Amino acid sequence: MVNHSTKPEILESFLEYRGTLSTPAIDRWGIPNPFVIGLMPYLTPHGVGLADLSFNADAKTLAEMYLNISLRKFNGAIKVFPEKLEISLLNPNWDIAPTLVPLFDSLRSVFQYVGGQTIGAQEITVALHVTHGDVDVDSRMKSLVNTAALGPAKSYGFAAYRDDGYISLERSVRHNAASFIRINRRYIPSLNFAEMAKLLYGDEIAVLGLIGIEGIA
Repeated sequence: MVNHSTKPEILESFLEYRGTLSTPAIDRWGIPNPFVIGLMPYLTPHGVGLADLSFNADAKTLAEMYLNISLRKFNGAIKVFPEKLEISLLNPNWDIAPTLVPLFDSLRSVFQYVGGQTIGAQEITVALHVTHGDVDVDSRMKSLVNTAALGPAKSYGFAAYRDDGYISLERSVRHNAASFIRINRRYIPSLNFAEMAKLLYGDEIAVLGLIGIEGIA
C-alpha cells in the first residue's frame, strides 16, 4: 500500500537580532568608520568584501544613519547604527548555528568595544511559515482559543504577551495549509549568542508543539 502521508515543513523563515547600546555612540561614528575597521577581520573569511558595505544614503536624521553589510554567504545582512546592531537572516537553518553563533558573538563584542560600552538591551524575533502536513492544526487551534466567544471561523489564531516577549500564531496568508508563527524574546544583556540560541530553540519547539508539529525545528 502506498503511504500518502506528508510531514510538516518550514517553507520560509526570518530571524532578526537587535542589540541596543545604553546611549548612542555618536562620537564613534565617522569616516573612516571604526565599526568597519573592527568588523571586517571577522567578516572577510565569510566572503564579505568592500562591495558588500554601504551607508544609508537616504538618512535625513542621525537615527536613520546606518552601515549596511551584506552577508551573502548566509543570506543575511548586518546593520550598524550609532546606537544598535541588527543582524537578519532569511531562511536560516539550525544546522549552521555552530558557524553563526561564534561569528555573531564576535560581531557583538566588536560593536560593544567600538561603541565604548556594553549592550543595554537585546532581543531576537523569528518568523516562520510552516505547513501542516497530516497534522490537524485547525482542531489544535480550536482548543487554544475560546471559540464560543469568537464564533464560527475558517481558522483561529492567538497572541500571548509575556514580560520578556511574545508569541503569535495564525493562518499563513502566503501558503495554503500553513501557519504563520512569530516569536520574540528579550534577553538580559549579559547573555551571549550560544545562550540566546538555546532559549530560542526551546521557544520554537514549544510553539510548534502547541499545534502538534514536532521534529522540524
